[in-house]
Amino acid sequence: MSSHDTPNTIYLKDYTQPEYWIDTVNLRFELGEETRVVAEMEFRKNPAVAGHHVLELYGEQVRLGAIMLNEHALANGQF
Repeated sequence: MSSHDTPNTIYLKDYTQPEYWIDTVNLRFELGEETRVVAEMEFRKNPAVAGHHVLELYGEQVRLGAIMLNEHALANGQF
């Protein structure tokens, strides 16, 4: 955040349930000349939120190694 950015205020009245729940997060750090972080997360759709929603994950200064869905690697274009 730069010095001129003002954080947005979030009010309880504006809260909505998340589209997906994260049940587990496992992180493994491999330290060396280049640090590698392996993240394993289990997501599930929140049944209280209607409709089809895209799951979006954001990161900064991250090089994506692979994305697995139900233990199967996804190719570019599948995510």
